[in-house]
Amino acid sequence: MGCPPVTRHEVEEVIKNFPQLPSLDEKFCLYNLPRVYLRCCKEHRFSMKHLLAFREVYADNIYENLTTLSEIWGRHAATIHKRWSRKYDVQKRKGYLKAVWPFISEIHRPDIEAAHQLKVGRLTEAPLEACLWPHLNLEDLAKAEPLIWMVNSRLQAFPSAFADVDHSFCTYALVNDLVPSYTEVSKDFQSHQLILRDKTCPCHYGELAENKEKDCGTDCNFNTNVDDAIIILQIQQRVYQFLVSICRQILQDVTKAGKDLIQDFEALEKPPVFELETGNLTSLEAAAIRAPYRVPVKIDIQRMVDMVKAKKHAAEDHLQSIREDPAYFEATLKNWSEHSVERYEPHLAEDGSRHWIKFKSWNWGDELIGKCIAGALYWSEMWRELLHRIRLFQDALDQKLDPKVDRVHRQLPEYIRKQLEGLLPYLIHFESDQVKLVVSSFLVAPGVRAHYMEDNISRVNSKDHKHISKVFDLLMALVSPEKSLGGLSSWGMLDQLERLRKKDPIVQKGITPHVAKLLSDLSVISECNRQVMLFQPWTGQILDDLAHRCDLGEITGAEFKSWEESVSGLIMRHMSPELVKLATPEEKRFHYPTHKRRTKEVVAQLQLAEINLANF
Repeated sequence: MGCPPVTRHEVEEVIKNFPQLPSLDEKFCLYNLPRVYLRCCKEHRFSMKHLLAFREVYADNIYENLTTLSEIWGRHAATIHKRWSRKYDVQKRKGYLKAVWPFISEIHRPDIEAAHQLKVGRLTEAPLEACLWPHLNLEDLAKAEPLIWMVNSRLQAFPSAFADVDHSFCTYALVNDLVPSYTEVSKDFQSHQLILRDKTCPCHYGELAENKEKDCGTDCNFNTNVDDAIIILQIQQRVYQFLVSICRQILQDVTKAGKDLIQDFEALEKPPVFELETGNLTSLEAAAIRAPYRVPVKIDIQRMVDMVKAKKHAAEDHLQSIREDPAYFEATLKNWSEHSVERYEPHLAEDGSRHWIKFKSWNWGDELIGKCIAGALYWSEMWRELLHRIRLFQDALDQKLDPKVDRVHRQLPEYIRKQLEGLLPYLIHFESDQVKLVVSSFLVAPGVRAHYMEDNISRVNSKDHKHISKVFDLLMALVSPEKSLGGLSSWGMLDQLERLRKKDPIVQKGITPHVAKLLSDLSVISECNRQVMLFQPWTGQILDDLAHRCDLGEITGAEFKSWEESVSGLIMRHMSPELVKLATPEEKRFHYPTHKRRTKEVVAQLQLAEINLANF
């Protein structure tokens, strides 16, 4: 349904009566978008003039705060950095943050915690501060450097450069319906979008445009739909407002002395640039803590190639080792059997506690072929094919790209689009398969399996280990059939799992060497997925197309299905009862005591193990 034309006079009338912008001193839920306009007009729907007025007021405020932040930072950068990073301790930083924003979230990823609290019934609705600004929280910002780097990065690019990033931080809350829906808003604007990308002034930032390419084959997602644009403008308005306020709070002694932070100080020619120090954090934690506080980077194809190539070589070495080393082969089998869901069943003890017991009859064929040998073959082929697809995409990007085609016509060249569409199905399916493997292995890992319920994990014995239920929620969300492509990514799950591992010894016990290896593989696939997501707006548009297809077979594509069938055929040729019998690790069939002194008996056992493996 189209929208009637609106005059400038009508927009100015709405702006004149526009309510005060959301204040950091009040809960953001008081400023739910429909309520804002019901207070200033008699209409009961979000009309075109209200949208235009909303865009103008918010865009002006964003750029006004950006200008103020730039002027303050250009005069006091060294002072702010010295006080915040060196002079203030954690508690003082938290006090300043709470003074500026009383309702700021307390913990890292408060949106995930809010979803957990809603599930267990401790909350009736999620706080919007946690849902829309999960990256602004006391746990992260109270560290020495993130706030400084965030100010630094926001001044190195226009707000348009952060539009996709700011929206991505609230994706989990949007997918899980933690944020009030604005569907009434979008019904009147189905044929319109707001232009956020590549806009460098408030008069054009978020301007309305009709979507004339709706049914064409070119990129139709270069602009932003009305729902998402409204959320982005609200997020950015508060981000820049918060940064200006915290800088003023740090320099409050200057203002109390009667000096103006801008007028009474001379601007530096080139403000200093401060690098973020991550200390002893792991690479995953370092990446997670950097992400919200840095200028959005471009896709790094060579990094993807290097990571996948290393994994490909490791998978080939693993496959070669289980073929040649009896001890390694036996250890691999035992690892898989120890982490196999099929080998355990829940048993309710007399005292009411739930334990795990092993099956007395165990089918080694399913375990051996289905997960160990077949898995080794599958991973070797998976990494090889993924490396091939990434290199094809890299070659396409290396071709000279006309900037006019890129930014004016907003069309992705067909040769690049073809390779991107060929790569995405592999990443989606490889990540999905690896997530399921991690979840099933973690839930039956020693030290964790006693907490695993037989059907849905609705309750656990978490009185002494309160974090284990949160881990279960994370894992179940990832393997849920309702999980959207835009929900919690495995990259986000890995970040959360690493933090919970440090807090709870039970979670630590679940990260066995076998699970750690699976997590390592998943982290590489997740990083590749994250890198591809940096190729905006085209990756987002292609993913939107995939998400709207009901049949999973449509998502895979013909090439992926052909590859999957060929790999399945390769594995199926190895599945025979005779082969299973030869590989069953019973009666010390593969016992390989290389650590013992070479006696006649030891040498005979070594030779027997090698013969048994060779026969297999």
